[in-house]
Amino acid sequence: MVKWEYCKIVEPIKLVGKPVESAKMMFLGSSKEKEQVQEIGTSEHALARLGAEGWELVTHGQLLTVIEGSGALPVMEVFYLKRQVQ
Repeated sequence: MVKWEYCKIVEPIKLVGKPVESAKMMFLGSSKEKEQVQEIGTSEHALARLGAEGWELVTHGQLLTVIEGSGALPVMEVFYLKRQVQ
């Protein structure tokens, strides 16, 4: 049976007038105690490094917030990756 490990990159989208938060990379474990969280510079550099380490991008999406009268505004990008456990 193939076993996988998972990683999530969360990068806040920079908005005018809002404080800038740093991107984070989370290695997801089978329990909360096994999770590791690291602050990263940019998602692009983290994705390049993870790709070189054998991680595959599973999905990418944006989280939106609804602003009355303005529609939906993206506030965060989320990348999910996996790699086979050796």
